Amino acid sequence: MSYGDCLDGPQGCEGEVFERVSPTGSGMAFPRCDKHYECYMVEALERIQKVRNRYPSTPPADFDPGYAGETW
Repeated sequence: MSYGDCLDGPQGCEGEVFERVSPTGSGMAFPRCDKHYECYMVEALERIQKVRNRYPSTPPADFDPGYAGETW
């Protein structure tokens, strides 16, 4: 692939361009050069961490599912 194929290029492209898997777990892949992929990963992992901090995988001790409409 060429820099013209880079999703974020061709301006500022460096390195090899090929399909790279998204860190979100979606399984989707997009063409990016080495430089743009590195920048994308830093930003994406920061966003993912912010979401995980805001919405933890385990609910707080005082969480009542009834308030969230999760009880029948």
